[in-house]
Amino acid sequence: MRTGRAYGQMDKDMNQNDQKSKIRKNKIMPKHIITMLFWMIIAIFIIYQSVKLVRYTIGKEDKENMWLYNSVNSIMKIFVKNTNKETTEEYSLKFAGLGDIYVTNTMINSAKNGTSYDFSQGIDKIKEKLESFDVVVASLDTPVSDKSLGYSSKSIYNAPVELLDTLKQLKISAVATATAHAMDKNVDGINATIENLKNASIEQVGINSNSEKNKPIVISKNEIKLGILSYTTKSNIKLSKNQTYLVNILDESEVKSDVEYLKSQNVDYIIAYLNDPNENSLLTSGSQKQNVEMLFNNGINVVLGTGSMVVQGQVEDQIQINDDTTNHIYSIYSLGDFFGNYTTSDNKSSVIANIEFTKKVKKNKKGEVEDTVIDMKVNTPIFLWTTLSTNNIKTMYIMQDEISAYNNDNSKITQKEYKDITNANERLKELFK
Repeated sequence: MRTGRAYGQMDKDMNQNDQKSKIRKNKIMPKHIITMLFWMIIAIFIIYQSVKLVRYTIGKEDKENMWLYNSVNSIMKIFVKNTNKETTEEYSLKFAGLGDIYVTNTMINSAKNGTSYDFSQGIDKIKEKLESFDVVVASLDTPVSDKSLGYSSKSIYNAPVELLDTLKQLKISAVATATAHAMDKNVDGINATIENLKNASIEQVGINSNSEKNKPIVISKNEIKLGILSYTTKSNIKLSKNQTYLVNILDESEVKSDVEYLKSQNVDYIIAYLNDPNENSLLTSGSQKQNVEMLFNNGINVVLGTGSMVVQGQVEDQIQINDDTTNHIYSIYSLGDFFGNYTTSDNKSSVIANIEFTKKVKKNKKGEVEDTVIDMKVNTPIFLWTTLSTNNIKTMYIMQDEISAYNNDNSKITQKEYKDITNANERLKELFK
């Protein structure tokens, strides 16, 4: 028979065992420390990313550094993409096409700055205007080579390499070099021009250093691809039979080959510069129109004419080409001289082609392309006027802007210059209405 003391002792023992058990349960184990550290790291990371998000919101943090934000955003995009049946992505590219660029001996002398040259005087308003464009291309109607070859004199051109610095300031990323004056300094001038453009990181198409002709330019911007071509109908310096590869002389078989190459590169639009001299003629010749039509019929969308030194008219249409596809085509027969020989009132006028290329891509819920629609919006060209001071310093104006400034007593041009600009503006408005 058990006594009360025995039962009491048993209760005491049981309480002691319970207390030992509790101590064992409350003992901090290594795995508890690891777990705690893990959650502390997570908490610190979230706090850190939250602080970065606040800094990003107030503009003190770059989006590229927002790892958590970008990760969540990517996941959400995938989720949203998968919940939609289809999506349509729209892209656009603003293109500016400038006319001929060359410098006369008087322009070179006025640009002399010590032992160097500066051609950037008077371009500020144009430079500001071109900032709004995605792609800027021009016609380089002069060799750019060493002084030892002799700079421009009368109708033979050659520019100091500093001219390319000004092209860069104007946001020009590519130039068409197949012009009547490309060979003005012969083979040495061709080779020097190619090398100097390469060093300036400006692409070129139109002249070649060997018989393996340079490929046409492909420019990709805003998910849109442009192909750039360049041809001339003549050379100021006669090409011998073994030199014909140096300059891209207009030839339909060559055009077909170039267009075929660009299509293999999946370009969306093809732009060709055509140097077809019809000097100082305000009217487009029959041969100019025929050459442009030939380019259109071979799949080129835009033809920009140069070489005539004055501005000529435009044409825009929808045409059926050989493979039964419809092309939206556009041409300005002559853009005039952007930089050049500003001797007459008509020479002082030039225009910048102003085109917005568009692209719509329809995708299904898997992200696969179902349809692509491309087109271009042809805007009124930008009308330019250039004056030369008595010491041959040029100043370039945007016609409409300067006319408005003068009418608001905010222009430095003279009354005669205002009258000249107004008359030129009216002529161009008629050409491009």
